Amino acid sequence: MDADRFKEVNALFDRAVELPPSQRAELLAQSGAHPAVRAEVERLLDQKTGAVRPTDVRHDRQGLFAQAIEGASHHAGQTLSHYRLVRKLGEGGMGEVWLAEDLALGRHSAIKLLRNELSRSLRSRLRREAEASAKLQHPGIATFHESGEDAGTIWLSMEYVKGESLRARLKRGKLPPDEALAIASGVLEALVHAHAAGVLHRDIKPDNVMLTSRRSPKLLDFGLAKWVTGEAREKLVEDARTETMVTALTSHGMVAGTLGYMSPEQLRAEPVDARTDVFAVGAILYEMLSGQAAFPGATPRDRMVAALSKVPRTLENEGLPAGLDEVLSRSLAREATDRYPDAATFLVDLRRIGEGRAVADLPNTLAVLTFEILSGDPDDAWIGVGIAESLDADLGRVAGLKLVPRPNVLSARAGLAAKGSEVGPVDVGRALGCRWLLAGSVQRAGPSVRITTRLYETGTGDLAATEKIDGKLDDLFDIQDRLSRAVAESLNLSTASAETAPELDAFECYNRGRALSLTGGKASLQEARECFERTIELDPEHVAALAELSQMHALSFTFTTDPKVLDTAADYARRALKREPNNALARSWLGYALWRQERLEEALDEMSTATRLDEDHFMPPYFAAAISLNIGRPAEALEYARQSVARSEWSWALVLVGWSHMALGNRTEARWAFERAFAVRAAPGLLPNPTAHTALALCLRWFGELDAARQTAMRGLDEIETLDHAFRDHTRPQLLLELGRVALAQGDLPAAGAAFDQCVAHLRGRPVGIGSGHIMAQTLAGQSRAVGAPEPFEEALRLFEDREGLNFSWSGIASDLFTLADLIHAARRLDRRSETERLLIRARKAGLTPHLEDTL
Repeated sequence: MDADRFKEVNALFDRAVELPPSQRAELLAQSGAHPAVRAEVERLLDQKTGAVRPTDVRHDRQGLFAQAIEGASHHAGQTLSHYRLVRKLGEGGMGEVWLAEDLALGRHSAIKLLRNELSRSLRSRLRREAEASAKLQHPGIATFHESGEDAGTIWLSMEYVKGESLRARLKRGKLPPDEALAIASGVLEALVHAHAAGVLHRDIKPDNVMLTSRRSPKLLDFGLAKWVTGEAREKLVEDARTETMVTALTSHGMVAGTLGYMSPEQLRAEPVDARTDVFAVGAILYEMLSGQAAFPGATPRDRMVAALSKVPRTLENEGLPAGLDEVLSRSLAREATDRYPDAATFLVDLRRIGEGRAVADLPNTLAVLTFEILSGDPDDAWIGVGIAESLDADLGRVAGLKLVPRPNVLSARAGLAAKGSEVGPVDVGRALGCRWLLAGSVQRAGPSVRITTRLYETGTGDLAATEKIDGKLDDLFDIQDRLSRAVAESLNLSTASAETAPELDAFECYNRGRALSLTGGKASLQEARECFERTIELDPEHVAALAELSQMHALSFTFTTDPKVLDTAADYARRALKREPNNALARSWLGYALWRQERLEEALDEMSTATRLDEDHFMPPYFAAAISLNIGRPAEALEYARQSVARSEWSWALVLVGWSHMALGNRTEARWAFERAFAVRAAPGLLPNPTAHTALALCLRWFGELDAARQTAMRGLDEIETLDHAFRDHTRPQLLLELGRVALAQGDLPAAGAAFDQCVAHLRGRPVGIGSGHIMAQTLAGQSRAVGAPEPFEEALRLFEDREGLNFSWSGIASDLFTLADLIHAARRLDRRSETERLLIRARKAGLTPHLEDTL
């Protein structure tokens, strides 16, 4: 808190403390003081009791101010959690905003540091409300990353958006109508998504709109956002009365928002809904078109009065498109019931008035829904899946169009359906935050088929185009080509040249296999493999099926450790690459097969090539990171793992980020990555990650949080038993091993012995899992430590030296380094000093650095 603000607090406090408590809220609300000043005054007033004289409170506040000043000091180079502050970007009522380097993921973020002088309850509530916006994923909204607390400072991390604020742009004068309409439209598109997710912004103003180009806005700072719950969410566009949003900053009736952009109902501290955000967009659109505020005033009170009682001057004589003045008038209506009911309706009118010009430069994103089978015959379901998959693939090659991944689409639709309400195509599109959504239906009568497509603009909800094609089932591929061309033409785009279509039966088999492979279950994977094999029998040159078969066989090595499946996987991948050399999926699984064959440098070359070929897929850099760790190159592994996370924040890659940081000695960053991996371990659309429990439990043990580590391992064991997961038998012994280690660290020798015994029994009964040799050796070493007997240690040492009977492939904790660390612990427990020293020398040669030695 600077000296000027200190004086403001002094002056306002002197006035407030002399008043009866019932009158203080009105004084603060009408003071026009900075929110941080009002918050500090309220905090001091809250500490006052009836037995304390005002002069006593004024005396005591000197020390409180000094604490606030000292506590709020931040500087470049300071580290909070895994963020290093680079430079201050700005300062507002809630705190400071800094450009920060994310040390865990190697990217820049904007990090807001909430003011220490804000009350603790307020800071906690703002943090919770900001986290509620984390589910918002839209190109017109700056992504909220996470929040945390470090040394008493609460921080909120967001996407760092380069560009110019709308406020800075307005200082140079009003905008051309086309640009103003495009910017307002982009903000409204973003709000359609946010409101569908149940989040109101409540503080839309030029300062919170960044322009990444002249017609490309990005909405910032959902710090005042309100999570709408219950009936208010369901009736967001109606006159919602169930969610009272009276207080946003304090418990004394101060309202959230910025004067000049706040709706009348906000100013009156009444319930608010989507129409409050509509009002704010109308205000910034008015300002962009006129160069003047819609509700001006020399003082805060003047601006409040203007919003509550005055109508902005008309702009009808300023050469604007016909009808725009009426649109502005409706958006800024004093009564919410006279306003646009939601952002989508407002957007519809802007599109109409702008005659096609009111379109922001945001990415053309498209989601394709599975086509509905009107006959209701489950045997025809493959047709709806297959058409959607094929159109997704065809349209994915259209320049200027970005497809939402199919698993994300399926997950979004399932999530909405689970709420029990009827789900329309536009609802799914708005939940996904995409600009376009393609839905359709299939009607089959014997050999004849009628396919209908409907292309929706999700922001407005308008049906942009429809196509109906009749034909024979044997002509399905020709029909699909016509449909993809029609969709591209509707978007003023051109389709890529179509490939030779496979036979229809092959098409059916492939799509049945795809549906099965998404489940992650071991039995489903076997069925999927059979479908893909049948596809190849019908069409030996089916590239997609060849690539999938390569994946199926490569993955089976995880739980069979049969080297023959690696040869088969590599053969399928090479067949696919012979026909399509740039197929990144086939190249990735060829690299995987080579990796497990210990051809490490060749494998890394394949993964690096696949990473370059497909700049969106997260799998190639993930495997490149794993291989780099296996080779002993943690810095290189970290860069690849970060690339994978940047493409899709999935749990498996975050675990590799954690291992890489741990190998490099970055303990704080490693812990963050493991905790994040655990939090997103079952993210929609991605293969569930049962190994996240192991990584987090191990990390908590490193940090001495043994009770939490034990609970995490136990929850992991409970969860893995409920999953039909391909990696279940691979994960269960790792969790038992970690549970034993934690119990050992707690001094609970019976529990440690029981966990180790169960792990050994599991591995002797099912010894074919990947890395099982390392896990067995580590467990036997743990047994030796638990009971103080040499026999398990000696068996572990022989097993590790001879490497016979079990698999010793690298797999996270299944590595030479972890095994050597456990053997060293056991040797020390048995007081075998010469063996301890020999093992320690070997571990250092294997990459055991001093900081890692302290950790392990």
